[in-house]
Amino acid sequence: MSFVPQIGIYIAIIPPAILALVQFGAIESLSVVIGYLLIDGIINRSIKRQYFQRKLNVSMPVIFISLVLWIWVLGSIGAILAVPMAMLVQALLASRKDTLWIAYLMGGGQNLFEPDVVTDAVEREDEEK
Repeated sequence: MSFVPQIGIYIAIIPPAILALVQFGAIESLSVVIGYLLIDGIINRSIKRQYFQRKLNVSMPVIFISLVLWIWVLGSIGAILAVPMAMLVQALLASRKDTLWIAYLMGGGQNLFEPDVVTDAVEREDEEK
């Protein structure tokens, strides 16, 4: 469940914490929770954020808004589908020259906004169809 943005780690901590509490006691259970939070914090701050913004070209605020929206619409399944749905919406917006600027605003900021280059590519694709 740790792959669900923002709330997944808190859901993922519950089973190991309960198992450590039952098998070893409260101190070991607390150390498991602290270890999970430290490891997840390091991964979220360094690796995952850069991966989402650079590789997927979706900014973190867009991911969070998508998470809230899709949880509201689809419940817990929406939490799993939030990032793919944000990418889908961004791809759909990028496919039209009228909404290309919205797709750019949703991105991580790595790609330069060159409307002439993109407009030419979209027009070529329309002509080929």
